[in-house]
Amino acid sequence: MPGGTRSGPRGGDAELRALLRIVRELRARRVVEVGHGRNLRYLSFLRERGVDAVGVEVRVEHVRRALDRGLPSVNADAVGASGWIRRVLDPDLVYAVRPPVELALDLVREYSPVALRMRWEERGELPGPARRLGPWDVYG
Repeated sequence: MPGGTRSGPRGGDAELRALLRIVRELRARRVVEVGHGRNLRYLSFLRERGVDAVGVEVRVEHVRRALDRGLPSVNADAVGASGWIRRVLDPDLVYAVRPPVELALDLVREYSPVALRMRWEERGELPGPARRLGPWDVYG
């Protein structure tokens, strides 16, 4: 397909721009990415655009990788430590990219607002979002 596919360069850029639009529309001061893993492009993208974005990740090696790249990340279970995250990190928006459905459901229960980038086949297992922006479902 000319110009890239949904998963190619343009599709990825549109996905990132849609996330930035959500952040701006919500006037989010602090944003938390849950489960960045090895893929730091969302966190990097937001920080490069002046967003105070922090990663929360359960795997220490992924936290180290983020910190080595100068990206803030904390080692925590986003659901188990939700009280601490709300109190200390004080996010205005929590987002996750393709989390397991169980985690997505827990995030929707624990935080508001939440933006989720889910696979199409998994969206049916989640409650209906307040709205959709591109590939993102926004709850709360």
